[in-house]
Amino acid sequence: MREALLVLLIAVALAMLATLGRMPFEQAIIVGGWLIVLGLLIGLPCGVLYHVLLHRALTRAGGAPRGWIWHPTKLHDGVPRSERARFMPSFWTGAAACGLVFFGCAVVFVAAIGELLF
Repeated sequence: MREALLVLLIAVALAMLATLGRMPFEQAIIVGGWLIVLGLLIGLPCGVLYHVLLHRALTRAGGAPRGWIWHPTKLHDGVPRSERARFMPSFWTGAAACGLVFFGCAVVFVAAIGELLF
């Protein structure tokens, strides 16, 4: 299911980039900026929630190791599956929002390059 969703998101992203060429420069910059803002508004709270819930799960599973916050995804397997169900939705939502920020940056970049070259 995740793979199908990923393919759909890539197809939508490519379609949006294709229509970017028909969009005026200013409008493309605005669209890219709003994608970045939307991604940050969704991703930052999800990231905080993910880290809080993961820390709680690690504490219940025996304690969070020192420096856990720098590589938290390596610790997912050390948490029981029932506990993972609590923090993984915020992880995946935050990851998708990060992708939205990257896509917004790509839109701004492509629009800026297009304006410079054409």
